[in-house]
Amino acid sequence: MMDIAVSFDTHKFYKRLVNAGLNKAIAEVLSEDRLHLLDYEMATKADVQLLAQKIDANADTQSRELRAEINAQSEKLSVKIEAQGKELKAKIEAQGKELKAKIEAQGKELHAKIDAQGDRLEAKIDAQSKSLTIRMGAMFVVGFSVLLAAMNMMLPMAH
Repeated sequence: MMDIAVSFDTHKFYKRLVNAGLNKAIAEVLSEDRLHLLDYEMATKADVQLLAQKIDANADTQSRELRAEINAQSEKLSVKIEAQGKELKAKIEAQGKELKAKIEAQGKELHAKIDAQGDRLEAKIDAQSKSLTIRMGAMFVVGFSVLLAAMNMMLPMAH
């Protein structure tokens, strides 16, 4: 800080105190103390401006350093996020392939079961068809036999 010269008239101050009714000894002590206080180091406008410039320069430096640190951290995070994204994509693709393989295997298994069930149904239908054919054949033979027997019985009567 700079020392500045301040003009202070101690005698005038002393007179004002005495004229105001203050004791001369007290007025003298107050005048000397007032001068001593004014001699104490004071900041000038230039001192305040210099300090403000230093603070601004320091703030600018810290701001640049902070931006650089933020940019560096941002770049690190971007790299990590990209790596994790690739890793996640690879896992998803692997699980997708695994899921597709399971679905295909279950589809084949289901088709095999459906085909086996179809074969069993076809065999049952064939068996039922044969049974029905045999029954119908037997019924035809019985019916034809009854008809022949009835015709035989009618023929001797006609004679």
